[in-house]
Amino acid sequence: MKFLLDKEKIFFEKAFFYYIWKKHGYEIGDKCLFVKGENIKGSSGRLAVRDGIYNYLKLDSNYLNESSNLPDYDRAIKKFKPRKVFGYPSAIYQLALLYSRSCVKPPEFDLIMLASENTYPDQIAFIKSIFSCDSVFFHYGHSEYAVLATKYHDNDCLGFNPFYGHAEIIKPDGQLAEAGESGEIIATSYSKSMPLIRYRTNDFAVVSGYQSNDYMRSYLAVDKIEGRLQEYIVTEDQRLVSICTMGAAHFEELGPVLDSQYFQDEPGRLVFKVCCPEDEYTSTLEKNIKRAIERKLENKVKVYVKNVPDIRRTSTGKKIMIEQKLDINQYL
Repeated sequence: MKFLLDKEKIFFEKAFFYYIWKKHGYEIGDKCLFVKGENIKGSSGRLAVRDGIYNYLKLDSNYLNESSNLPDYDRAIKKFKPRKVFGYPSAIYQLALLYSRSCVKPPEFDLIMLASENTYPDQIAFIKSIFSCDSVFFHYGHSEYAVLATKYHDNDCLGFNPFYGHAEIIKPDGQLAEAGESGEIIATSYSKSMPLIRYRTNDFAVVSGYQSNDYMRSYLAVDKIEGRLQEYIVTEDQRLVSICTMGAAHFEELGPVLDSQYFQDEPGRLVFKVCCPEDEYTSTLEKNIKRAIERKLENKVKVYVKNVPDIRRTSTGKKIMIEQKLDINQYL
């Protein structure tokens, strides 16, 4: 299916985000590190390039799983001296991993802006600790451009912007979810070309009772986005477990692992792909990872760990945290 957009939508989108980013401390023209799926190395061999229009330093995200590239990344970052970061959570997390496993002092940032992928609390906490940054902004959006939720200033709740689109959180019985209850995000867009009326997003959220006293006071607050429908693991007894509740792909037992991804094609069986240097991938590491994931899943899933050369991204460089081949609708 294709979705038609108003021709001015791209400008509205930029206006919304520049307004929100400014509230969090970003000004147009600020030096900013850009880590968002760029493929720039090519024949030049460079891993970073300057974008003079936006005042960005763009990193090539395709080589963040190789520790030997950290000196080149670090040299470019410290020469450019950005105080802001904008990019995919998975890419910024990989950069943080490289620093954490080296003797190189990480740069410090005033603001980190995460975009285009799901965010996970443990992942965010790790990024904040490595880059000594207390201010991390993230949001929820989708390619249909129907609704937008952005992080509040005082906590990690998200608020749906009523000026962007109309959001409802609906329980399986068709009733509006109340504080503490989970439901599907139902979106109504303000598009003139192809308005979406009560569109089912297949994304789920937990409603919050929080209300701010600033410009977001009229927003619909949610405690968290529980995950997209296909970001659930099916246990052997056919229960659904969100990878958000498991800490996604950041936990202590990963050790030297630089990248990872879940894969499932049958209930109760899960493959956990890891990207780890061969000389550091041991049977002990494999057993520890397997045991940790099975424990998180209450031993209702048999886990197989597989070391792979790399984790494939989408055509735009986004990471898919779980390659889910099962139709999750069958288990709702």
